Amino acid sequence: QAILVVSAVSCAPSLPESCADEMSCFTCCAEAGDDELKVAPGSDMVRGVPVLAEAAPSSAPTKEEPAKNGEQETGSAVFDVELNVEAQAHGLILEVANEAFAIVKDVADAAKAWNEANSTKQIQAFDKVLKVNGVALTGSEAASEAKKMLESEASTKKRVVVTLERPTDIDVVLKRPGQLGMTINYKKSSLGIWVATVIEGLLLDWNKANPKTAVKPNDRILSVNGSGGSSDDIIEKLRQSEDTVVLSIKRYA
Repeated sequence: QAILVVSAVSCAPSLPESCADEMSCFTCCAEAGDDELKVAPGSDMVRGVPVLAEAAPSSAPTKEEPAKNGEQETGSAVFDVELNVEAQAHGLILEVANEAFAIVKDVADAAKAWNEANSTKQIQAFDKVLKVNGVALTGSEAASEAKKMLESEASTKKRVVVTLERPTDIDVVLKRPGQLGMTINYKKSSLGIWVATVIEGLLLDWNKANPKTAVKPNDRILSVNGSGGSSDDIIEKLRQSEDTVVLSIKRYA
């Protein structure tokens, strides 16, 4: 029987009173609409669902290759963009499926104009919104606060300065046997799926062996073994993956 783990992003606040536990919480959310948050059931990435019938020792985690001579280690970059909103909307189309923080989904209006004028400092999909006019966005409702603050500042000022974080692209290689060792959350409309928790298993082994590219909660998984697509597609690839699992991830600081 599949065991569900409902993590920090919960559907509980909008549930009818009949949803008294985690199992019914998932069922109610699944019926409420196609775009409700979901936690993937029935797969080895969910706590309590083993990959093998009996416990087996994890394979040694794959060690990341050291940088070659002349190559620099890459990390997330933080930068400011200044949007001229005097005669147009700010144009930052945000994805706020994960309430931990907002990320850019697309650009229009002032944000698009910024990109056209600044070829070396482009706003891109998956950029994380850190600040709006110097005000840091933190806390449990940072994503929705980002949207509110952008709208408020753009309606009262001529220019809005947005501080963004560019995530690092990493590939994580996990080799079975063993549990993948994570729980995930996603919306059908979200850009990829995001890590909710890292638990005992292959991913934790990877993190210990590769601290510079350790995967953390809120990092985004974009593809599995080279196959991306919708959130549902990525979930299905995780379920179908066998001996070696290569995760392409957007890693945030």
